[in-house]
Amino acid sequence: MVEGLVMPRAEGFPEAELRGVYRAIRDRRDVRSGFLPEPLSDQVLGRLLEAAHHAPSVGLMQPWRFILIRAIETRRVSMIFFCNRTARHSKPTSVTMRRNTPA
Repeated sequence: MVEGLVMPRAEGFPEAELRGVYRAIRDRRDVRSGFLPEPLSDQVLGRLLEAAHHAPSVGLMQPWRFILIRAIETRRVSMIFFCNRTARHSKPTSVTMRRNTPA
């Protein structure tokens, strides 16, 4: 833990869980590479999606919606569509697409 960090008490949470939450927030990273080639199990994916559904959104007014695409070709086509649509509706930016293949 960070020396001198003040952790406000959250009603009903044990100390160990509070420390875990603060550690997850402090150590979080935006991961864009290094993914494993194996797909997540349905059990793990279900837990992640359940947690993500409870994550805050803009003003807590916009519900999260997720689409699970397991087929590689469908992912590729979806990415191209998304990048093209985003490019038409946003400021000019460069988009780099690369193919992730297992080593």
